[in-house]
Amino acid sequence: MRKTVRIDWAYPLRPALTAAEPKPPPDAARGDKKNYAERLSRELAVLMAEVLRKKYPQITPTDEGGGHEFPTGADHGKKRLDVRVWDDRLGLLLDVSIKTYSFADWHSRESRAYRYTKNIVRNDHELRAEADSVHRRQPYAVLVAVMFMPVEASIDGDGAGHSSFAHAVRVLRRRTGRRDGADPSMHLFERVYVALYETSGEHRGAASFFNVTNLPPRSGRPSATTTLDLQGLVDEIADHVDQRNDFTPEWLDLEDHDDGEDGEP
Repeated sequence: MRKTVRIDWAYPLRPALTAAEPKPPPDAARGDKKNYAERLSRELAVLMAEVLRKKYPQITPTDEGGGHEFPTGADHGKKRLDVRVWDDRLGLLLDVSIKTYSFADWHSRESRAYRYTKNIVRNDHELRAEADSVHRRQPYAVLVAVMFMPVEASIDGDGAGHSSFAHAVRVLRRRTGRRDGADPSMHLFERVYVALYETSGEHRGAASFFNVTNLPPRSGRPSATTTLDLQGLVDEIADHVDQRNDFTPEWLDLEDHDDGEDGEP
């Protein structure tokens, strides 16, 4: 039985990074990198479920680590979701899709790593397919995507060029913005974030979350005023889910309205 994850809010990703080790070097075989990415994604899914569990007890992965990629009704069958909140009356409330970009692109001819840009378009295509498939069956679900990237991706701009982080924000921005359950834009997520995290040193595991609708710096880390910490991310996600599922009627004269015993004004 897996122990409940204890959250260190200052360095929340540190346990996930440790559990996913060993991390292969940048020139490792593709299979080794893929296996690491899958381990890290699973650990990050557990983390996200844990920080949302107090608000949404019916969430997977479970606090024992089970229920990874829980199959959920989607267009043309079922879709395996990383983090899933379900309500027996309302159906799927929340889907958090976890993406990771852990290794800078390796150029074998030059024997060195460059930037974190090669797979962003592929990730965007994967998110598009997920959003469209899930929303067609679950149109009122809130879909959130989080792309986790090392903080080095924000400082790898060469000369006057833009960083890999800025590139990711620009590409993934076209995957967000679905407004409500009636919005026909099934291929969009409600929210998309890029998470920058420290990979080493005393601040290993610290993370900040950037909403891709904001304007990123051309190069360098985004300012604290444009990012959220993990608690801020949880609050923002929960607020959106609650707004989507708030069926309380609003009246202009609510305070003056006094129903009689028979329910008639």
